[in-house]
Amino acid sequence: MRRVAAVVTVVAALVSSACTTADRYELKLGAAQVLAPAGGVRALAVGGRDIVYASANSGVYRVNTVTRAAPVFVSPIQNVTSIAVRRGEPIVASKSGRIVQVTALPPGGERPIWRATSRRSPHVEVGSTGDIYVSLGTRIDRIDAGGRTAPVSDGWVNAFAFDVDDRDRLFVADQAPRGGTAFVARGRESDRAKRRRFATGLPKGSVPSALATRVDELLVCRANAHDVYRLHVGLDNTPRRRGVVRGVACEGAIATMADGSVVTATANDIRRYPPRR
Repeated sequence: MRRVAAVVTVVAALVSSACTTADRYELKLGAAQVLAPAGGVRALAVGGRDIVYASANSGVYRVNTVTRAAPVFVSPIQNVTSIAVRRGEPIVASKSGRIVQVTALPPGGERPIWRATSRRSPHVEVGSTGDIYVSLGTRIDRIDAGGRTAPVSDGWVNAFAFDVDDRDRLFVADQAPRGGTAFVARGRESDRAKRRRFATGLPKGSVPSALATRVDELLVCRANAHDVYRLHVGLDNTPRRRGVVRGVACEGAIATMADGSVVTATANDIRRYPPRR
């Protein structure tokens, strides 16, 4: 009995110490590198060494993070609200009027994946197994190979800012309800009461426009503050507040790269912040 109690005590200590007040996980990033002087970028995603992005009404482009040559035109799709990359192929969510759709962009063409009607702007992400996830404000669905959707979770205020990490964990930076605060929560939790119980509120007034994961760190792009706020995910998969990432600017979109770099979109350009060794 004592041995069981000791094991429980050790496990509880590990969980509680997963996020202590000592911030040993603080990001160490180098100075910003401007990848493309693109204004009004609403969506971007990482595909290997390339960044795929879209401005408000100018189509989809690709820029290499190594050569930083002139951006390459990919597609004329307009009104893009979100971009993901699946096995090198851009997956684009767009909205025209009340028509929302998800389209794949193979070389030299377009392939429709899913279409619906909604007043909300869609956000799309790709899981580690290739599944496509799409949010339409109050809910998040998974799209199968036949274009059919299955519910993942609902009851959100506006779950536009969400991400799926390489372990297929889904996190959401939900918008603030009227008179409340924005919060970050586990996106696969269908029990709304439990989801709120394990959620973490963002600083008052935060307006999350995008969310990216970096190992066990959640990076929230705050459109109102033009910065990135970080949360650390403990062993219990619960995000906890840390603070603003120093020296990183963000307004419309954020993504992370395999080498630990953070890529953001500001009002005037796309920036890459490489890891500082």
